Order: sequence, then structure tokens, then C-alpha cells
Amino acid sequence: MLPDLPEFANIPASTVAAIGSMRKPQLPMIGSGFSMRSGAAEEAAKYAQEMGIAFGYAKAQKQATANRARALSRAIESQTRRQGRQIAQRGRRAGRYERQADYRTALNEARIRGIGPELFKRARL
Repeated sequence: MLPDLPEFANIPASTVAAIGSMRKPQLPMIGSGFSMRSGAAEEAAKYAQEMGIAFGYAKAQKQATANRARALSRAIESQTRRQGRQIAQRGRRAGRYERQADYRTALNEARIRGIGPELFKRARL
């Protein structure tokens, strides 16, 4: 069962009229006789076209800048990768040179001490 609803208070008609006048004014309805002054519609259309061209130009500039930045980023990344490989190769090369120098030094020491190169090579110090 539904509860009983309370009685509504009587509101004077002047208060109701004041509430209706507080609304914001509305724009005229389309097709109501409202129209722009002569030439204003053409000006608005021309202005809108110019704005579209300007926004298109700005968008193209932004896209070109983004493309340039992306290309630069790719170039830097590939250069960094290439340098990393070169550093690794240089490290391997330096290690190889060092091992060869150690081998030559040990071989010379063996010659000086009278150990024959064949014996030295078999020992692989």
C-alpha cells in the first residue's frame, strides 16, 4: 500500500510568474524571421573558410615537425646501436691484441730461457 502524500502549499501566482521570468533568454528559432544582415552570411562563410585554411596549415606544420622529430629519433637510435656494436668490436679487438701480445711475450721469454718453441707450443702457457 502506498503512503499518503503530503498536501502541497498554496503558492501565490506572483511568485510563480517571477520564477518564469528568471529563465535565460533563448535564441530565436530557425526559420523564424531572424536572419543576418546583408553580406554577413558571406563574411561568416569566408571567415570560416580562412580559418579552415589556417588550421589546415597549422596541422600540416605540426605533422611535418612530428615527421622530422621521428626521423631524427630513428637516426639517433641507429647511430647509438652502431656505436654500441663498434665499441664491442673494439673491445674484442683490443682483447685479441692483448692476448696475442701476451703470447708473443711468453714465446720470447721461452726462447730466452732456452725452451724450444715446439715445447712451448705444446705446453700452451
